[in-house]
Amino acid sequence: MVETILFNLASKILGKIGSGAIGEVGKAWGVEQELNTLSDTVSTIKAVLLDAERLYDHSKYSIAMGVWFDRLQAAVYDADNLVDEFQYEVLQRQVTRTFQIAGCGNLKSLPEGMQFLVNLKTVTIAACPNLTSLPSTMKNLAKLRNLEISNCSNLDLAGWEDFSGLRRLQ
Repeated sequence: MVETILFNLASKILGKIGSGAIGEVGKAWGVEQELNTLSDTVSTIKAVLLDAERLYDHSKYSIAMGVWFDRLQAAVYDADNLVDEFQYEVLQRQVTRTFQIAGCGNLKSLPEGMQFLVNLKTVTIAACPNLTSLPSTMKNLAKLRNLEISNCSNLDLAGWEDFSGLRRLQ
């Protein structure tokens, strides 16, 4: 019984990890390898659960088997929670419409992952004197309409003037 529940949960986790959006967030966060490792671990857990269900007589589970299943259950639930956090981040990125940053004197560049903010309409950057460039991938933001920049003396905006999607470049 416990094995079936864990097996189904492990299958659900693998489906979530396999989604393109979670992969993109993992890449943007620099944890793509960790997600692959998690996927491999959950696949192994699924295989062990199948073997356990096939090989053991459920009426003769030992105390050690009960402890093992409890620990395995905790690990699978932790993995499920972690993947849910990634899904939450994906949803957050999909609904974010405004990005504002100001007074970041040490900031030299914006994160490359900004292209995942697919609903971003307005970007406001102010008082970031060491910012030198914007990620080229931001030009892929189809809904970006306003790019407002002030007091960013080292920022090179070459090539942004011809970005057809912008209504206002300040």
